[in-house]
Amino acid sequence: MEIVETRQQHDLGPIEAELQALASKTTMVFYSCLAFGDFQTTYISPSVTQLLGHRPQDFMDNARFRIERFHSGDRIRVISQLNHTSQSDTHSIEYRLRANDGRYRWIRDEFQILKNDLGRPQEFFGVWLDITERIEAEQALRENKKALRTLTTSAQDAVFMLGEDGNISFWNAAAEKLFGQSAAEAIGHDVRKFISSPQFDEICKKVSDLDGMKVKKVMEIEGHKKDGSAFPLELSLSNVCVANRWHTMSVVRDISARKETEQKIIEARDEFNSFFKLLPDLACILSVDGHLKRVGSNWEATLGFTSEELLALPFTEFIHADDVTETVEYLDKELADLSSKNALVNRVRCKNGEYKWIDWKLTVAKDHKLVFAVGRDITQQKLLEDTLKYYAGAVVDAQEIERLRISQELHDGVIQLLGVTLHRLRDEPCENASTKIPQDLLVKAIDEVRRISLSLRSNILEDLGLTAAIQSLCTDFENRTKKKIRLNLKNIAKAID
Repeated sequence: MEIVETRQQHDLGPIEAELQALASKTTMVFYSCLAFGDFQTTYISPSVTQLLGHRPQDFMDNARFRIERFHSGDRIRVISQLNHTSQSDTHSIEYRLRANDGRYRWIRDEFQILKNDLGRPQEFFGVWLDITERIEAEQALRENKKALRTLTTSAQDAVFMLGEDGNISFWNAAAEKLFGQSAAEAIGHDVRKFISSPQFDEICKKVSDLDGMKVKKVMEIEGHKKDGSAFPLELSLSNVCVANRWHTMSVVRDISARKETEQKIIEARDEFNSFFKLLPDLACILSVDGHLKRVGSNWEATLGFTSEELLALPFTEFIHADDVTETVEYLDKELADLSSKNALVNRVRCKNGEYKWIDWKLTVAKDHKLVFAVGRDITQQKLLEDTLKYYAGAVVDAQEIERLRISQELHDGVIQLLGVTLHRLRDEPCENASTKIPQDLLVKAIDEVRRISLSLRSNILEDLGLTAAIQSLCTDFENRTKKKIRLNLKNIAKAID
């Protein structure tokens, strides 16, 4: 039977004292244990209590105390490694030990083998290092890398990563679709194969030089597809540290549609500006707060105010005081979608103090809280309308006067004659009535009716002309009034011509 001498049979003396002094100043745990069987602990430093919460005596009193606290996922592997340590004198094993609170700590166990005279392992002398934080950090890094890969792989935008050498180290599915290059074709190649821009090259160089700094840069440059066609793209760059190495993360988005939209907006804006410049009427944009936001070029020519003067004051400052209430009410109805059938017409002040009548056509853009208006100067039209109203009134007055004259003439002339005739008829017997009526009364009545008819509308004017009509009127006047009239018609033809 082989007799094996253990550490328990020796007096540790100065070595033990040095180990205890070192262990008390650090979280490292020094230990010794048998190299066979259950690997019973022969010595363990007091720092094990700080690390795991167990007492040193717990390990030394129970031969299986350490083995029983191996993580179930590590136990078989660790015992196998401890049983096969004869080929080397120095070993290192990483495993999990259960602490007194039930949680597990990751241990890096570095030990040397003390062999007996027969060359067989007799005892292990080692140190435990707590590597829990490192393992958890590595695990978190792996999870983050996995999450990052999952995120970038499923991202709608193209994502690729550049290593320190500037070559592509990651290329997601969206990048494959955008550039037309598979990951196998892209990874390991220079990114300038797909993006050629001096600005991009300079940014990549700066980002890779700024170790540990959070750098972000967004730029719009030109990219190239596999078929050589170019397209505009938006590139977002940032530097990330992976496995203690800095990489450039790039997120790429095809902005062809956005560029087309921007171009359409520019063209629409130019057309809109041309509209404002060329429109002959008063074009303007009015905000709901009552201020003009923009006016056309004709405002200054029509009213005399500059654009700056018009935009500086509320729009109501330029409206005639009698029209302000009606204008505000009309705008309120338009904004409230209560369409008014009456067009807005008001008076707008000129710089010289005069007022001009403006006929407005409005369109409300509620989403933008703006009113688009086009006004037409109708001042001359208003003056004509007033003149026509005046003359229309004069015509009506003349017609009334003429009606009164005709009524008087009918009453004083024809009606009187007919009344006398009627009286005569009533006074005479019927059988003698026709022979007894004075013929001169009937002749006068007929002449009076003819005269009134001619005064209303003389056929002589149409048949013989103005000269004959005037002479006829004068002759008629002489016959009725017994007064002589001197008529000079020598220059009337020239005047008419």
